[in-house]
Amino acid sequence: MKRILVVCYSRTGRTRRVAEAIALQCDADLDGIKDRVPRQGQLGYLRSALQALLHTTPWIQPARRPVGDYSLVIIGTPVWGWNMASPVRSYLSRYADRCRRVAFFCTCGGAGADKVLADLQRLSGKRALATLALPRQVIDHGQFDEPVAQFVRRFNGQRGESVSGARLAA
Repeated sequence: MKRILVVCYSRTGRTRRVAEAIALQCDADLDGIKDRVPRQGQLGYLRSALQALLHTTPWIQPARRPVGDYSLVIIGTPVWGWNMASPVRSYLSRYADRCRRVAFFCTCGGAGADKVLADLQRLSGKRALATLALPRQVIDHGQFDEPVAQFVRRFNGQRGESVSGARLAA
């Protein structure tokens, strides 16, 4: 049994790139959140922003990995209109009670990361072992290895004890 699971939703692939880097650095399993709403192009962007603003919980496919089998679940989301992506809200609504410990990360093109990280903790009902916010420019230029390494160091090696969460921003 792996001890860490990284889960994310990614519309453009940026959040997925960060999730893959985190999973690689902490030898974690990786799972993507899948929904059935078309999100490509301008219409998809507008639909995504509206759902985030309205705090909807769209249908998502069942998790491929049994969340309760992991000692830590790291959840990642893009920031959509100062909110988490609606499929991530659905994931937390469905699986937060099965997560033993959590860490969160978000990717953003502008503002809203602090609010989203706080909302993730509130919705999960758990204090994050670590949080990370990465701006789009950092991801696009491939400059996120060190912030990801700092994020992973916040929880890697913890043997079940709680540590204070910290927001790392690049």
